[in-house]
Amino acid sequence: MTSRQNPNPHVPQLSGWRTWVAVAWAMAVHVTTGWATHNRAGEITYSHVQGLTYEVVITTYTKSDALADRPFLFLRWGDETGNDLDSLARELPVGQLGGNVQMNTYRGTHTYGGPGVYELSVEDPNRNEGVLNMVGSVDTPFAIRSLLIIDPQAGHNNSVQLLNPATENACLNQPWIHNPAAHDPDGDVLTYSLVPCRGFNGEPIPTYVFPDEVSPEEDEFTIDPETGDLTWTTPQLVGEYNVAIRIEEWRPVNGTLRKVGEVVRDIQIDVQLCANQPPELVPMADTCVLAGTNLTFDVLASDPDNHPVTLTAVGGALTEVDHPADFTYWGKGLGTFTWSPTCAEVRAEPHQVVFKAKDLASPIPLSDLETRQITVVSPPVEEV
Repeated sequence: MTSRQNPNPHVPQLSGWRTWVAVAWAMAVHVTTGWATHNRAGEITYSHVQGLTYEVVITTYTKSDALADRPFLFLRWGDETGNDLDSLARELPVGQLGGNVQMNTYRGTHTYGGPGVYELSVEDPNRNEGVLNMVGSVDTPFAIRSLLIIDPQAGHNNSVQLLNPATENACLNQPWIHNPAAHDPDGDVLTYSLVPCRGFNGEPIPTYVFPDEVSPEEDEFTIDPETGDLTWTTPQLVGEYNVAIRIEEWRPVNGTLRKVGEVVRDIQIDVQLCANQPPELVPMADTCVLAGTNLTFDVLASDPDNHPVTLTAVGGALTEVDHPADFTYWGKGLGTFTWSPTCAEVRAEPHQVVFKAKDLASPIPLSDLETRQITVVSPPVEEV
């Protein structure tokens, strides 16, 4: 099951020989102004402070070795008050994630004049060179956006928080999977879809195509609209690709679901030539747990190449709730998840936990994911 938007309905899509010409042209582009070629990925998130005041966080992932470095980024708050374009300072220290990836965080607060739909947006020159599913990435600005909706009927909203990084490695002809591990502090319903990456003036990039359209033979690139699992069956061309995931929040208002927010994450996938197969997690079914009781289960993984495997778990249930769960990795592909939630963790929507098995192959480790939804329900009311 997948949901994705036609990148540019009014622009002919690249296919066949046109695709290869476009890719060759993009790879051949070289510029001497290396200061501009650094943006890999990123997103804009926000949280409600009080009244009409919100805190906004810009997260970008850039090339560590690029001459370009941004101690400040300019954010448009979306309300056109004359103070719409604001300069936000980068927080220190920056995060070094390895693989020539640096994570940068910029934070600011803003008070809006009243209810409305506000587009938070950032545009910064430029994307890194050589992205295969657009023409001339090195000359294309990096643009991201999110929607902040102030709706008195729906109540204040906090955007999703994305707990997994926005850059990933893949191996040629090997299945690839990613999940942003979105946590919604308000327990809203989340839906996921693929949309075009953006560039000049924050508009969709005219030459953008999805990764499976670069070399489409026996290839499929999809996202699960309910869990956010992003899968690529067989990456067929070595190089870097960018995709954008739209995460929409929905809340029951007067008996119907109403949209209350949106975050679009631009992520980068680096496909490399490597003799490695991803590990395999044993599939897990969704489950529920009664508040005040304990939920414990094992997580198992193996590797077809017999590489050592590490197991990790990410999700709001582990870090963003009053009574967090615990995940212990024992080694040899075995881990244990334990959670004793209370009534504070009860909500209509399930808590999502993303389990990741990663092999220790060199130079390119690969991963497998299992996304499990855990619903916490209230205990029955005791009659007196």
